[in-house]
Amino acid sequence: MQSAKRNDLKLFDALKAFWDAEEQYKQVYWYMVKFMGALEGINRDAIEPSDVDIIQEELIEKAPQVDAEQPIVWEIFGAAMRTKLPGNLSQFKDVLQQHADLFQRLNLEDDDDEYTVLNKYADSIVKFAFPPVSATLDDIQLAIDVANWEAFLDALVDAFDSVERDDLDRAEILFSYLTEDEVLLDKLGTPLSDIPDEEDGVMAYFAGLMAHLDLLLDIFEAETSSELWAALHAEGVEFEYLYEELAEGYLKKIGTEYEGKADD
Repeated sequence: MQSAKRNDLKLFDALKAFWDAEEQYKQVYWYMVKFMGALEGINRDAIEPSDVDIIQEELIEKAPQVDAEQPIVWEIFGAAMRTKLPGNLSQFKDVLQQHADLFQRLNLEDDDDEYTVLNKYADSIVKFAFPPVSATLDDIQLAIDVANWEAFLDALVDAFDSVERDDLDRAEILFSYLTEDEVLLDKLGTPLSDIPDEEDGVMAYFAGLMAHLDLLLDIFEAETSSELWAALHAEGVEFEYLYEELAEGYLKKIGTEYEGKADD
């Protein structure tokens, strides 16, 4: 303990000799250097004039933010860890709710009865905000975004497996919480590795998949021959050798096949 105090004092004395370092952040400066790699951009064996700017921008200017964030990071991480024990999921949700204004795309309103999204948030935060001693709110935001993608991909698979409107609706709701970011997509890795290159981006690819399933469901859900005929000719649907006089027969055949699929 005494050694740590001497170290942060030495660092502070060195900083205030050249920079506008504040004494109230003395321990924060040391914490940032020791645990967060704040000065990892500096090569100690080849000091450059630009290193002055690195210290100013990465240490002096960011210290107040780190000082404010760290208690919140620890609180959220601790609540996520405690979900491994029974009865703590609601407390985790309460903690997230208290700090909801610090995050984007936080889904606390559109979860299912099994709290699928909330459980994924807990697992993802434990993964991406570990160790909490070096974590930031940005790490927790990344964890939230990764969990949102995982929940959506699971829901989309369910929708294509079941071919049910409710499951597609669920996937579409979760889709609204997604964001497309290279760092985020890299973290997702394997689930997206087989996706073909998409000019408009990964989200456009999945939006297209859902649109196709929506068109198929319109066909399967048609209750009259006129509804079916309209669905078979909707934009984005292409069939050959369709005959309007056979629409009633199409309706019966498609209805039978769809009901069989639903019963499987």
